[in-house]
Amino acid sequence: MTLFKLFGVPVIADISTAFLLLLVGLNLSGAFAMFPLVLAVAFIVAAGLLLFLGLILHEFAHVLVARHFGIRTDAVHLWGFGAAAAIQHEPYRPSHQFLIGLAGPLTSFAVGIVYAVIGILSENYLSDTMVALLVLSAVWQIVLGVFNLIPFYPMDGGRVLHSILWKAKGNWWATGTSRALGKWGGIALAIYGFASMFIFLPFGSFWLIFIGWMLYSVNSR
Repeated sequence: MTLFKLFGVPVIADISTAFLLLLVGLNLSGAFAMFPLVLAVAFIVAAGLLLFLGLILHEFAHVLVARHFGIRTDAVHLWGFGAAAAIQHEPYRPSHQFLIGLAGPLTSFAVGIVYAVIGILSENYLSDTMVALLVLSAVWQIVLGVFNLIPFYPMDGGRVLHSILWKAKGNWWATGTSRALGKWGGIALAIYGFASMFIFLPFGSFWLIFIGWMLYSVNSR
């Protein structure tokens, strides 16, 4: 389903996007347990919208930098585990790939800072719950930026690493090395996510199992 167009690029959400909102709800359900149901749902929806806004801005950072280098984007897709920009082809220069890859995480950091600043400056005007929600959303954006910088291809950090290796030793060698790292990194993430279901591990979740499987699959082709 096409939600809207921005800079001529459609933003498309599929049914699995509801799963991401469900994850937000599960994460916040304890915090809002004492609230009336309607108010709790309103806060959870607000948190989900702040998260989706950050995801969309992250992807459009990729879109606009790619466009600057003459690369068009077919669409930005929202789905159950995040978002992705369907850029038509890979960059032709390592410097272009470096900047396109880095644009998303840097934007997530910027969005996180903006959310935090709004929350802090609005402390006397918004409820404590809304301020806490803004600060929590800021933390989510910073975590998103850091996570995307993990150097596992084709994540943003993996593309940045690929561009550095490409510049140093050529595209063919960089691609093979990046894909190997992405494949084994995916296995490591999946194992970490699976282990976190039985013992406490920082940042562990079922989500990591899926991301790990996706990385392994993509890099095994």
